[in-house]
Amino acid sequence: MNSARTANRKRSRKANQAGLRKVRAVSTWRASTTDEIEWDNGAELVRKVVRGAPDRKEAGSPYENRDNAYKREAYKLINAFLKRKNGSVIKRIVQKIEGIEPKSPTFEQNPFFWGLLAIDPYKDFLNQKRLYRFSRHLLYAARHEIDPELLTGFIHQCGHPDDVCEKANNGTIEPWYPDYKHRRESFAHHPLAAV
Repeated sequence: MNSARTANRKRSRKANQAGLRKVRAVSTWRASTTDEIEWDNGAELVRKVVRGAPDRKEAGSPYENRDNAYKREAYKLINAFLKRKNGSVIKRIVQKIEGIEPKSPTFEQNPFFWGLLAIDPYKDFLNQKRLYRFSRHLLYAARHEIDPELLTGFIHQCGHPDDVCEKANNGTIEPWYPDYKHRRESFAHHPLAAV
């Protein structure tokens, strides 16, 4: 009996990791504004990309695997909404979905945590540990103004995934970033930048 339960749990875990577990309807809340409907459509697109992405063993490169595809697509969506109205839509959606509003981190501390919750409120793809880890990776990348297409490489170059989480928690900035930001800002005023 015990071995049957263990086998079922393993099968369920593998199905969940493969993104095959039946997705619970996110419609326990109703999108009532245009922004919320737009978010819901974007979140569904993220979930669709993740379901179609190969897992680590099948992926040809780290860029293509399911976890990194999820981070990249979620990063695009969350960043787009953070740039508009400081992400108030994300906060409102998480507050509307009963029973998922986190006590910590606050929205101000890590809006990516809240964004990932709004994309996957019932943790069908991300368990709690991965939710915290992924949100810290995205927060750290945003702190360095990394483009979504460069996200995977940036995280890999910054060290072990746990180190990146630690850097995000400590408010660490990569040594190259201040110089990069200065160069980028000075180039924006260069006459050839508009060409």
